[in-house]
Amino acid sequence: MFSADLLDWWVQRSAELLRIATDPAGFKDAIISTAITLFVERGYDETTVAEIAEAAEVAPRTFFRCFATKDGVALPWP
Repeated sequence: MFSADLLDWWVQRSAELLRIATDPAGFKDAIISTAITLFVERGYDETTVAEIAEAAEVAPRTFFRCFATKDGVALPWP
């Protein structure tokens, strides 16, 4: 009835939602540490939000729930 791709997507999405619901602060910390690692390896300008999200194992939409822009993750302190 369901394709394997759809089932895999649903399982991944459910796991992501569970992680967000159970530890949103830890989730944000994971995005920050992943972004910093990529900025050091590739440079700020060469690193995209999509690459940060993929490396942090989150959806780009989840990235934008935590940060308004790439600048927000690079400079998270007021």
